[in-house]
Amino acid sequence: MTYGQLTRQARIDRGLSLRELARQVQVSPTYLSHIEAARVPPPSLDKIRDHARALGLDPLTLVDIADRWPEELAEAARRSPQLSRAARLLFGMEEVEIARLIDGIERGDFSIGEGDHEA
Repeated sequence: MTYGQLTRQARIDRGLSLRELARQVQVSPTYLSHIEAARVPPPSLDKIRDHARALGLDPLTLVDIADRWPEELAEAARRSPQLSRAARLLFGMEEVEIARLIDGIERGDFSIGEGDHEA
């Protein structure tokens, strides 16, 4: 299944019109139609994340189908199940949430499972 086929089916399953989904992900209906018909390549990572949220899909499944992984990250994730898991969690987060998480890690203030970690 292609990126366009999967997103089209999910859109239909959710009862969304092409125009409504285009509005939600902030692209033109024509562009979205072209994506669904595979006339253009899948969108950028940010738009893939928007698609996933609007359609209730796993964002990393869409990234995989779209083949939009930066090669260095894809290779690292293949070698480390924990990195792959972290990438899945991070990819679904908003930028502000990621920034807070990074700030906490840099301060040494984060949970590691058994209480809080402090540097």
